[in-house]
Amino acid sequence: MQKYIKKYSTRIVAVILGALFLVSGNAFARTTIVSATVDSIEPIYMNYNVEKITKRCQAKTPKMLRNCWNVNYKKRKQISLKGYRVKLSYKGKKFTARMRKKPSNEQLKIRVRNDLLNQPTSVAINASVVY
Repeated sequence: MQKYIKKYSTRIVAVILGALFLVSGNAFARTTIVSATVDSIEPIYMNYNVEKITKRCQAKTPKMLRNCWNVNYKKRKQISLKGYRVKLSYKGKKFTARMRKKPSNEQLKIRVRNDLLNQPTSVAINASVVY
């Protein structure tokens, strides 16, 4: 019985790992990394800030007290900087990327799908920045 379980469990793990490898490899094969120039940088502000408040429960037994937490969220009005919207251009095409930190370089490496580079320039394209 143990050999049967061990034999098929290793096959299942191998099949799952192989499928994940194929899916991730296919995703990277459809994208290219290009160096785009930064056109403009706009800050993204939020008008509120959400805080997570956790408190212990008022349980009677110590066993329940260890695993019992009350979780609440408090929304405060506060203007806070959440990131930057960066407008990029590459060979006449416009891209938009969002970043947490303000970019310091004039050019950024971005990951773009291959078929989006062949689209007309009037299409709005999102890009992900490669760190």
